[in-house]
Amino acid sequence: MEDEGNISSQVKGVLTIIIIIVVCLVGYFVYDSFLKPVKSVSTNSTIVTDAMKLVKSSNYLRGSMEVMNSFYTDSIVTNSTLSDKDKSWTTYSHITDNTSKLVLTCSALKGYDDDLYKTCNSYGTAIAGVTAVQKLTYDNFKTEYQTIFGSDTTAPTSGFSEIGLKGYYSEENNDFLIVSFSGVGGFDNKFSLTSLKDATIYPDRLEIEQYYALCSIDPGLKCVAGTKTIKEDATITDKDGLDVSQFGALYKFTFNKNTDGSYYWYSTEPVEK
Repeated sequence: MEDEGNISSQVKGVLTIIIIIVVCLVGYFVYDSFLKPVKSVSTNSTIVTDAMKLVKSSNYLRGSMEVMNSFYTDSIVTNSTLSDKDKSWTTYSHITDNTSKLVLTCSALKGYDDDLYKTCNSYGTAIAGVTAVQKLTYDNFKTEYQTIFGSDTTAPTSGFSEIGLKGYYSEENNDFLIVSFSGVGGFDNKFSLTSLKDATIYPDRLEIEQYYALCSIDPGLKCVAGTKTIKEDATITDKDGLDVSQFGALYKFTFNKNTDGSYYWYSTEPVEK
């Protein structure tokens, strides 16, 4: 009986050790998978630069690719609150080379922009005021949209627009007609300044902090972020030498992780410095 008691005690001891080991392993897995951050990721690393490229779009007036002002507001902007127009324009800016050119005739507008089609002035193969007409399949649009905003999102069909260009969706054809208009444009004296501060990788997301300011020099310097003026100096009449990290508003971009390990934009919010 005594030997049986000793054996029973040994078994209990072994089971206790096993349970402790299992609990420790589970605890480590939870910490490593969901809680443990990886600090000090270089802002020049590919993972950071590729993530920021996702939210850049074309600015025709400034002739550049940059993050739109609508990402930089006084409060948090999320995947669900950013407008479909802004998200669609960002998407289109990434796939402008995947369009097919069409012959410039009024008939190309039928089923896409019926008002423009009805009032179209056709001269041979030209449309008055229109310089180019192209098509973009919804499947191509959706693929890029989900790359930027998440694989589980639904790409909108409300179309998109920017100065001198509009994209119209056709449910019948399941594609977009992109119409470029002439006689638009102008001088834009605004310019954006950005500088990456740091980045942190977590198991389920990537966070990037960036200084930002939207400035103009007319005649002196004035910089804003959202609705707030963050720098103003009447003596500054040139943007050379401006260090946005010294006066810019700080924003945090959060990119969540898809099931395949890729990142998509989730939110942007101001950070108290």
